[in-house]
Amino acid sequence: MARRQMKSVQPKQKRRGNEFVGLFFLFLSAFLFLCLFSFNEQDPSFNQAVSSGRGVQNIVGLAGAYSAGFLVEMFGFGAMVWPFYFLYLGLSRFVSRIVMSKTRWLGFLGLFVALEAWAEHPWILKVPSDAYGLIGGGYFGHDIITKYSLPYLRPVGTFLLWLFVTIVSFQTVMGFSWSGLWTSFIERWNGYREIRAERRKLRRKRKELKKAEKAANNADKPEEMDLQFVDLESGNQTTAKPSAIADARANTKNSKKKALTKNVSSNGNLPTKELLTQPPPQKTSQTQDVLQPLANRLKECLNDFNVQGEIHRVVPGPVARSSILLKVRLPPTRI
Repeated sequence: MARRQMKSVQPKQKRRGNEFVGLFFLFLSAFLFLCLFSFNEQDPSFNQAVSSGRGVQNIVGLAGAYSAGFLVEMFGFGAMVWPFYFLYLGLSRFVSRIVMSKTRWLGFLGLFVALEAWAEHPWILKVPSDAYGLIGGGYFGHDIITKYSLPYLRPVGTFLLWLFVTIVSFQTVMGFSWSGLWTSFIERWNGYREIRAERRKLRRKRKELKKAEKAANNADKPEEMDLQFVDLESGNQTTAKPSAIADARANTKNSKKKALTKNVSSNGNLPTKELLTQPPPQKTSQTQDVLQPLANRLKECLNDFNVQGEIHRVVPGPVARSSILLKVRLPPTRI
């Protein structure tokens, strides 16, 4: 019983130890992130002294200023990788699925070295030799990588070298093969071509269906019946062709035109009145019952201006006109 209890206690202690280490890495990641986020070039560091009267601008204080200064001097822009690295170490203590193999770790290491080299490459960015901050590759990128690669390979050779390192490291991290990518590309391309072929077949079928519908509609239209004329003298029965039908229609139109121009003389005189048609009788709503109240209102309006008169005649129309006989003659300005 005692041995079983000892075995059950040991795994719990290991779990707690792993959790403590994971929490430490998580808090260290947050600490470094705040240090680098509030980094200031005027803060003190291991290689830079500041007067005692000047305050520290870093959020974490003097410890944050020294930590951020050390990382920036060593790695430059690559210092931003370290908070994420410790974040991964902390999470891997709690989530075992994200634990990576050694080959992937080698790939990440190659990507980090390539990042430091690209940050100091003259084709990418021209970094001054005395640069201090989140720029360039720091001491590791400038005094170790670029110092021993650029003089021997020149910019072209270093570009090819670090491009090769970047591609190989990325392939190691992602775990893919170029042959697998090629085969997947070919499969997708073939699938795309099959889809296009199916679409073309559908379009052809639609066109054929439209042609068949048009042919069916044309077949449903009634054909022109052949007119049959009978010659009373010979007694023979003849069939008129469609062209003869069209000629007959043209002759009827010409006869109508001749009938219209029949009454016009060749001397150029005006046509007779026989060509004109009688207009239809017009009806109006302006009857005497409607016009008489209007005339009375006009008379009352004149009486308001002391003008006496009598309505002599009312003429209907678009605008009703009234004829008034005035008893007193006044100047127009008075009216």
